[in-house]
Amino acid sequence: MLEKAYTYAEDNNIDLEQVDLLAFDMAGYRMAGPGGHIPNKPGNSYTLDGKWIINAFDERDTKIAYQIKNGKAMLSTEFDRGFLNEALDPEKAPTHGVDFAFLAKMVKEFSDQAGQPDENLQMPDDPNRRYAEPGRGSYLVETLNGKKPPTHPDNLGKNADGSGDVLNYLTKQDRKKLLQAYQMLMSLGMSTDQLDQTATSLGAVRMREATGQSAPASSTSATHKATRAYSSQNGLTSLLDTLSPANRQKNRQPVTQMSKVLEKLLMAEKAEQTGRA
Repeated sequence: MLEKAYTYAEDNNIDLEQVDLLAFDMAGYRMAGPGGHIPNKPGNSYTLDGKWIINAFDERDTKIAYQIKNGKAMLSTEFDRGFLNEALDPEKAPTHGVDFAFLAKMVKEFSDQAGQPDENLQMPDDPNRRYAEPGRGSYLVETLNGKKPPTHPDNLGKNADGSGDVLNYLTKQDRKKLLQAYQMLMSLGMSTDQLDQTATSLGAVRMREATGQSAPASSTSATHKATRAYSSQNGLTSLLDTLSPANRQKNRQPVTQMSKVLEKLLMAEKAEQTGRA
């Protein structure tokens, strides 16, 4: 199929890069295995600052995808139907390499509609439809079906028992490693903002494991790398001791202002120690 596409592009003076990008997209579909990629449906993923991530094409691609999916050529094209169904579904493939206008041309050229006039299908208007910005593959919303993400400020620690806070899903070992990391950064007078995000991300991963809810759309691999990087810091003294007034002068630089995330971790650590006493 790709050989035919390259030949067509050469014969019609079309930039071969478009065929290269088409090949790249097809390879991604094949690598995903049977059925392609798992769809990211609304409500499955969210950001660390509390917004739902909704996969979507931009307006131009949405309209072209509609025309391809509903055109007569789709019924007889030589292209793999599974690939086309994925490529034209933003929940499965929100971004793509090939230009959809070129893809539409290829789908038609290698079907029984080759040489026929364009159908000029018009997508029905929908005042509630939203589009992604070009090249983004998604847009953000705070509320979906009346619900806000677990990481939304309104849901963090909103319950009296703190059950709405993703940090409460951290394991003892998670908390230990994170506190060691905070100690190291604060002893150097460094900002803990990025570590705050790591702690929240890891808590969301643990929440997903415990409840089945998806973790935020951030790099969980980065989270695991961060916690692994600090797991070898067992020689560090307790952060609770380091932050006590009597021991603060031991730090090489003044301790930076304590973040709310660190505050919650320390409160959880203190509660655990009290429970063991």
